[in-house]
Amino acid sequence: MLHMNFFINPRKYPTHPQALEGERRMNVPSFPSGKRSKLEIYLDILRVIANDVSEPAMIMHTAKIPDKLLNEMLNNLEGWGLIEKKTVRKKPRVLITPKGERVLGKLDSASTKPATTHPEQKPSSLLPNRHL
Repeated sequence: MLHMNFFINPRKYPTHPQALEGERRMNVPSFPSGKRSKLEIYLDILRVIANDVSEPAMIMHTAKIPDKLLNEMLNNLEGWGLIEKKTVRKKPRVLITPKGERVLGKLDSASTKPATTHPEQKPSSLLPNRHL
């Protein structure tokens, strides 16, 4: 018998046993445009690592990015001091640092706040002057 491993959409089949174990799954938010900016990808990687996913292969799968890009971004994050790479029982692991947790918290809170303007400033005055 052929066993296929596939993902059951919990919205479509909310009572399916695989959908009920969805609390264990880390879902990265999907963006309507279909393309994420580099900042959004870095944030997704930090979120995944902060949720105790430490194996590079699982980070790649959960954050939905290719391995070459993941390696490049992990090296950048390590250089900035946001993550650290360790070897545990001869296997590579990636851990978030306290600095990485602070940065992730600040960026997450900044992304949830709506953009505000100064009360005396009209929205039209925020645009550059264009002479026709």
